[in-house]
Amino acid sequence: MLSIKDFENLVPDKSLPVSHWDWTKAFDKLMESNEVDVMIPSGTYLLKYTLKITKPKNILGNGAILMLEAPLQIEGSNIILNDLKFRSEKQVRAIQLHNTMNVSVHHCDFIDIMETAIYFENKSHQNVSITDCNFENIGRNITNIVVQGNAVYVQNASTVFIENCEMYKIWGQSAITVRSSSDIKITNCIIEDTAYRGIQTYGSDSGSAADSVRNMEITECSIRRTGELNQTPKGDATNGIFVRNPQGTAADVKISNCIIEYCGENFIEGNFYAYNNTMRYSGYYPHFTTPSKEGLFPQTNSVIEGNSIHSSYLEAIKLFFSRNNIRIDNNTILDWDMTTAPKSSFLPAITMQTKLSSDVMNNITIQNNTITGPTRKLMIGNTVKGEQEVIKKIPSPGTFGTIVYANNQIIVE
Repeated sequence: MLSIKDFENLVPDKSLPVSHWDWTKAFDKLMESNEVDVMIPSGTYLLKYTLKITKPKNILGNGAILMLEAPLQIEGSNIILNDLKFRSEKQVRAIQLHNTMNVSVHHCDFIDIMETAIYFENKSHQNVSITDCNFENIGRNITNIVVQGNAVYVQNASTVFIENCEMYKIWGQSAITVRSSSDIKITNCIIEDTAYRGIQTYGSDSGSAADSVRNMEITECSIRRTGELNQTPKGDATNGIFVRNPQGTAADVKISNCIIEYCGENFIEGNFYAYNNTMRYSGYYPHFTTPSKEGLFPQTNSVIEGNSIHSSYLEAIKLFFSRNNIRIDNNTILDWDMTTAPKSSFLPAITMQTKLSSDVMNNITIQNNTITGPTRKLMIGNTVKGEQEVIKKIPSPGTFGTIVYANNQIIVE
């Protein structure tokens, strides 16, 4: 198998310590070869400028460390990166994808990358898999959290798999960002200790269909301590999962069988279909002044079904502004309103509230939920609060249309 060592003669100055040898030309020569299966043996390889992989390649890394001073650019199809370790002391991305098809990044390690680790350029991408990879301390010194410092930033892509990855200490606006893409599956990933969100879709406020996400699934993931690294007093954008997808439906972003806990803000916000998830401790950092500390904050066209929602800092579920076509069904809510200030009354478990006189709350179904809490939150004197006190329309300026309550069970601990 052809190896980068076969081009060691292109290293310009071997009088330097081996760890400082410049392997840029040797790597470039290896990628330009007509061999598909190539090898980079164990060791450290300094790469000093942007290198492109344009030919079909199956790169076997053997745990080799690529010390980057510029990003590695993948531009082509049928390219596999396997068992490589990416490091950098420069403010650069590790990998950037530029017009790609059939690309696999497998069992790779990204540690101490100063910018985004894997970035999909605003081109076109199809059938990309990122599997069994580790990301740690990504984007520590970034200046623009929106587009820098992610573990993975996906855009203009179809059929992307992010599976069995671990992401720790991510400093960008989310560990994983997805926009303008379809058929995205994020499975069995662990995301812990972020500065901001765990996962986000980021469509524009204008609601452009071209800037939407279609058929995205987030399943069997664990997301913990979003906001742990946040250095702002307010703690904005520290949700577990944030879905901005104005042209989408609930079915476009499905979130299932996940554990989401210890979030700076709410567990999930946006328009989504969340089912069979376990969520614990929203608004986890008391010093954050953000008001978004409820459990879930659904927007129009959302379904919340079969979830366990425990210990939300404010309401378990909050519907606010204009909201339509929302179903809240068969969830287990255990305790909420964890604020510690002395008070004579507590928030309801689920609230519905408009803000403006033009707001409309309509076609809301809340049924088959079990709401369990302590006496002080569920009783007035010796009487258990009624369903519409625990699930409450807050008097507000807008209009309430059809609100259906059915078979909700109130249990006093």
